[in-house]
Amino acid sequence: LGLEHHRQNGEFALRQSVMTPVQQLQSATITAARMMNQDTHIGRLAKGTYADLLMLDRNPLDDIGVMGHLPTHMAMLMKAGQEVQP
Repeated sequence: LGLEHHRQNGEFALRQSVMTPVQQLQSATITAARMMNQDTHIGRLAKGTYADLLMLDRNPLDDIGVMGHLPTHMAMLMKAGQEVQP
């Protein structure tokens, strides 16, 4: 998304009043993968799936707002199973 990436992260704050943190994370991962008929390859952590992973210094289930401030809270980023620099 380039320069618009911050807007995507802001969606988590907008959805706080209507979705739980679990629902929001599922919407961004497995639900989106199912909509694209790709849920056997993406949207979940399982052997044989593509491994893009974002690790945070806080639990988004306790405060989904951390998703709106990723540069501040990102502990590690993995793409295709390899650690990359954010």
